[in-house]
Amino acid sequence: DITLTDALLEASGTDAGGLVRVGGDYQGQGALPRAQTTHVDDNTLIHANALDAGDGGEVIIWSDGTTLFQGLVTARGGPNGGDGGLVETSGRQSIEIDGGQVDASAAQGTAGLWFVDPNAIRIDEDLALTIQAALAGGTSFTVSTVDGDATDVPPEPVNGDILLGSDINANAINNATLT
Repeated sequence: DITLTDALLEASGTDAGGLVRVGGDYQGQGALPRAQTTHVDDNTLIHANALDAGDGGEVIIWSDGTTLFQGLVTARGGPNGGDGGLVETSGRQSIEIDGGQVDASAAQGTAGLWFVDPNAIRIDEDLALTIQAALAGGTSFTVSTVDGDATDVPPEPVNGDILLGSDINANAINNATLT
């Protein structure tokens, strides 16, 4: 079990953002040990930015059980060129995004990606607004599940469900995509 409280993880670099792994690797794959639960509190900052010209880094927040994401992660491309990075906030069983924010934008490159890949997810009004803010800021957003089927407003998600309980206004997209 991993909990980050009032933490600052800094992996920014002049020519590229670095790599940060909290609780496992991308989609829980690879040889890294994996956490059962991961909690990133609302006072935690994780940065993997390119500070001059270069691509943003990669930040993975993972657990095999439940992940609670409340912090701020940045993986921005450099102000003088470079693409945005990759940020994954996932829990194999469930993810709760409660005020968490991601900025993987690129001022002069391709928007980076915020990837969410739990077993099932319900996108309520608060999460829809969080997604809209990421899109408006220039960060692409993708949500996926192992057996993903998009459905509209059932009461609770089950394995493979992406439940959309609130509209996502994608009109404010700034060089970003919604998948």
